[in-house]
Amino acid sequence: MQIKYWYVWLYLLFHVFVFLSKFHLC
Repeated sequence: MQIKYWYVWLYLLFHVFVFLSKFHLC
């Protein structure tokens, strides 16, 4: 069941990384 938590964390981190990348590009 902890695998789900891992997926959630990776999903959030990925979105944050993408958001920061877009922000820096602007």
